[in-house]
Amino acid sequence: MEERTPYALTPPPYPYPPPYMVATDEDEISLYELWLVIWRGKWFIIFITLLATIVAATVAIKLPNIYRAEVVLEPVEEEKGGGLAALAGQFGGLASLAGVDLGGSGGSAHATNVLQTRQFMVQFIEDNQLKPHLFPEHWDSEQQQWLVKEPGVIGQGIVALKVALMGEESVKPVNVGSESLAEGEPTLQQSYEIFAKWVQVNEDKKSGLIRVAVEGEDPRLTAVWANGLIDKLREVLREETMTRARENISYLEQELARTTIEESRQMLFSLMRGHIKNLTLASASDNFAFQVIDPAVIPEKKSKPKRSLIVVLGTMLGGMAALFILFIRNAVRNIRAKPKEALTDAESS
Repeated sequence: MEERTPYALTPPPYPYPPPYMVATDEDEISLYELWLVIWRGKWFIIFITLLATIVAATVAIKLPNIYRAEVVLEPVEEEKGGGLAALAGQFGGLASLAGVDLGGSGGSAHATNVLQTRQFMVQFIEDNQLKPHLFPEHWDSEQQQWLVKEPGVIGQGIVALKVALMGEESVKPVNVGSESLAEGEPTLQQSYEIFAKWVQVNEDKKSGLIRVAVEGEDPRLTAVWANGLIDKLREVLREETMTRARENISYLEQELARTTIEESRQMLFSLMRGHIKNLTLASASDNFAFQVIDPAVIPEKKSKPKRSLIVVLGTMLGGMAALFILFIRNAVRNIRAKPKEALTDAESS
């Protein structure tokens, strides 16, 4: 009778750890296999990359040239030791109690805030009649009128239904607030939303310089609009300062007529002199509030689009997309092939 070695003393047929914990060759990613996948799909990669390049080049060519004109401003500081700035330090508390505003033009922060307000931009659009330039695709330059898009079958049905239910008044041109619009004419709000994207205001905190840039498709108009914005801003700030100074002077005159205290009268006289000086500077100074250091000139080169960059990025994205598709397709193919191989091995054993 044969002696059997106890199971506990039988050496294992394989070293530890067990095989299910050891990585097999099937789970490893071989660079050679990746290269084979790329080589087999080289024509697919070339086709997708070339297609992406053509699409990117077409988009880049169709994008319009955008030009940028820039104005550089330097805020004009009030004279040290004089004017309303000095009076604010002496009589600021008393003037506040009396209801007198000692504020000047508001400084560079106020100027940039006014420049970017909706009210200011809408007024600039109206004064310079910018709508045809902001919506050239809706404007007939030969007939000097807005293009009216004819409604399709569905649109005609909607118009007929509105007329039947609400009368002919429902299809007449709409007046938005006090704005009377011709048929097909965009609103001022729509104009503002476009123009606000074209205007950029940046202030250098260290130097105090303000850069106002205007972008557009017409290089001449961008320079005209940039300089025009500055002229309009100075006009608004000048009018604002003069109005406030006149109101304060009128109020101080009334206070002078009522008070008999000598100290109070001296304070009121000093405040009046400051406001009169401010009024004179606002009405006479050509560089009120700020000085134009570098006016806008007609740009000779476009600022965007960067067509070469668009084509390069399109080519790179196309090549990456082609590789991604190839690897995913190869991985799916391998996953589907594993059950078939397992079934074949089972049948052969």
